[in-house]
Amino acid sequence: QDNYNTATMDMQTVDQVIQTQYTIDSSKAESLYLKFLNKHVDSIIRPVLSQSIKETSSKFTIEELISKRAELGEEMTKSARTRLNSYGIKVISIQIVNLELPEDYRNAVEQKKVAEQKVLKAKAELEEAKIKAEANKVTSAAYDENIKYKEFLSKWDGKLPTYLGGDGGLNMLLPNV
Repeated sequence: QDNYNTATMDMQTVDQVIQTQYTIDSSKAESLYLKFLNKHVDSIIRPVLSQSIKETSSKFTIEELISKRAELGEEMTKSARTRLNSYGIKVISIQIVNLELPEDYRNAVEQKKVAEQKVLKAKAELEEAKIKAEANKVTSAAYDENIKYKEFLSKWDGKLPTYLGGDGGLNMLLPNV
């Protein structure tokens, strides 16, 4: 398990913790040992893995690193397997154990989520306002002139208003029945 600092297609820097499983072909083990003096891990495996991981990561955007993690691991495995096979090193799998995303990216994702929640809330409030407006429209349409007159009569105590006025008379307009 090693840490790799990689760049994505959209130029974001990501720290990846990668776990690699490999075996040594027994027929090539002796020549591998003699060629690298038992330093094959540092001399050939790590450099090739680093190159494969960095090249493969650069083909993906940061969003794809997250959403297509398994596919990324498979591509890393194929790339490293091709390069190490001639040395008798068989790569079984490369798995991404952890991705450490840039702080700016994490903040942007959080802000995006907050904005999406605000949009959803605003849509719900708009829908509620539309429903209330429709209810008010229905209520006001039903509240016609006859209802207004009946309401006037139900609240009227039967007494005409009295006013004190000057020399002239006071013309009072009452609703026509």
